[in-house]
Formats: sequence, structure tokens, C-alpha cells
Amino acid sequence: MGWFDQPKSLGNREFGSSVALPIWLSFTKEIIDRIPKKSVLPPEGLSVIKIDKSTGERADEDTQDTIFEYYLEEYLPD
Repeated sequence: MGWFDQPKSLGNREFGSSVALPIWLSFTKEIIDRIPKKSVLPPEGLSVIKIDKSTGERADEDTQDTIFEYYLEEYLPD
């Protein structure tokens, strides 16, 4: 085990999210424009549909608790 692999406290009431996150944000702010942007589209024949999490039915614009599900186009929900 290397020196950095030794479990030890980061300090009193210190956590990775409070210690490391500001460092990570500072780093990413410097390089964000160099990170390639690409959109991931579903393959042809597959659709992404917003579903009401509690009913499993297709969500409408008033539905609050939703998830996205993938469907083959021949089996789209009503």
C-alpha cells in the first residue's frame, strides 16, 4: 500500500466533498472549454419517453415525479 492509500482523517468535520470538491471545481473551470461536447442520441428505432414514476404510464406536463425509459418504437406506451 502506498502512502496515500492509508486510511486517515481529513481533519475535524472534513469530508471529501468539502475538501476535494472546491479543488475539483477550480480545476474543471480552467479546462471546461477544452472538454469535447457531444450529444448521445438513442439508436434508430429506440425512443426515450418520460414516464410517471408512480403509475408507470406516460407522463404528462403536470406530472412531478418522472423518469425516462427507453422503448422500441413498435412498443411505445399510449
